[in-house]
Amino acid sequence: MAIALAALTSLFIGLGETVSGRETRSTRAVEITVAYFASGLVLVIFGLAAGLIPSTWDQADVVYGALSGLFNGFALILLYLAYTESSVGIALPITGMVSVVAPVAVDLAINGSVVSGLLIVGVVVGILSLGLTSFSPDLKGEILKGVMLATGSGLCYGAMLILLAETSSASGLWPVLPQRLVSLIVAISMARLTGQRALPVRGARRLPATAGLFGSAGLITFALAAQRGSLSAVSVVGSQYAAVAIVAGYLIDGTRVRWWQGVGLLGTIIGLTFIIVG
Repeated sequence: MAIALAALTSLFIGLGETVSGRETRSTRAVEITVAYFASGLVLVIFGLAAGLIPSTWDQADVVYGALSGLFNGFALILLYLAYTESSVGIALPITGMVSVVAPVAVDLAINGSVVSGLLIVGVVVGILSLGLTSFSPDLKGEILKGVMLATGSGLCYGAMLILLAETSSASGLWPVLPQRLVSLIVAISMARLTGQRALPVRGARRLPATAGLFGSAGLITFALAAQRGSLSAVSVVGSQYAAVAIVAGYLIDGTRVRWWQGVGLLGTIIGLTFIIVG
C-alpha cells in the first residue's frame, strides 16, 4: 500500500510539473508558486471537511506539518536563488538527489531501519535515475554557489519529507493542512519582500492552480505513504516525478527526450522493480 501511494505521489507531482511548466513562459515563478499553494490549500480543506480520509486531530502531528511547511518554504527560496546564481541544469538534479538522500540516510542511520539488499539496490538506482531524468545541459553562472544553494534546498526538502514521515497514520490530512498554509505564507512573504505580485493576472491562474491541486494530491499521498511504510522506499518512489513529467511532456507536447533522460527512465523502472520485490 505504501509503495502504491508513493507511486501516486510521483504521478500527481509529475503531472503538476507538466501543467505548471506551460505557464512559466509568461508568468513569474513566485506568482505560480503562490497560486500553486493556494489552490492546494483549498483541496486539503475540502478533503478534511468532506471526510475523504479518516483524520484525527493530534497537536504534535500538526506541529510536524507546520515545521514541514516552513522547510518547504526555505527550500523553495534556496532553489530560486540557485536558479538565479547558476542555472536549472545545475540546481534541479542536485536538489532532487539530496532531498532523497537525506531521508534515506535518516531512515537507515538514525531510525535503524533494516532493509534487504534488493531494496538498497533499488534505492541507489532510483536516486541516480532521478539525477539523470532531471539533468539539463544548461550549465552556466556561478557553479559553486549554485551547487551550495541547491544542496541547501535539497536538505530542506529532505527535512520536509522526514517531518511528514513522523506524523501518525491516524492524523490523516491534519498535518498536510498546516504544511500547505505555512508554505503559502512563506511564498506570499517572498513575493512581498522582492516587490513582486503575489498572484498571476486574471486569465493566467488556471494552470498554476490546477498544478497546485495535483501537487497537494501528491503531498497527501506521500504523507499517507510515509505514515505507513519505509521512509527510504517511499522517498525514492515518491521522487520519480521528473520521469512522469518527461513521459507526459512527450505524449502531450511531443517534447524531445534526451538520451540520458531515456537512461533515467529505464533506471526508474528498474529501481522501482527492485524496491517492490525487496
